[in-house]
Amino acid sequence: MALEQKKTKAVVAKQKEKLEAISAGENPFDHVSSKINHLQNHDQSLANYVTKLLQSPVAEKDQEILRKAGFCESEMNQALLLAQTFLSRAVEKGDVSAFKEIKSILQEEEDGDGLFQEIMQGICESVQMEKSGVRKRGPK
Repeated sequence: MALEQKKTKAVVAKQKEKLEAISAGENPFDHVSSKINHLQNHDQSLANYVTKLLQSPVAEKDQEILRKAGFCESEMNQALLLAQTFLSRAVEKGDVSAFKEIKSILQEEEDGDGLFQEIMQGICESVQMEKSGVRKRGPK
């Protein structure tokens, strides 16, 4: 019983502090808005980090994959490798989720400069040529 009384007194004391803070003009939700701002900044920094990663150079071992698809080293970045990976999974393995992701990306890019769509078309052509035994020698 004594423990319950202590807990009740502690809760009442916290509520009193909050009421006093409100009457003094403090916003009781300041801590919530600061947490929201922190999360929004974290999301933005995470998006920036992902963007930087997608623009970063491709490792030597992965460059061969893109060379086979007909891209020169100056064009290669992680975004291109990711697009090629999605496409090869969609075409070669029939991965439905990869097809859906490609479709989603292409729809987002319709408003942009169409670069992703152009890259995807080049990769599609390369995959088709590779399957037919013809190798592409370089980018268009």
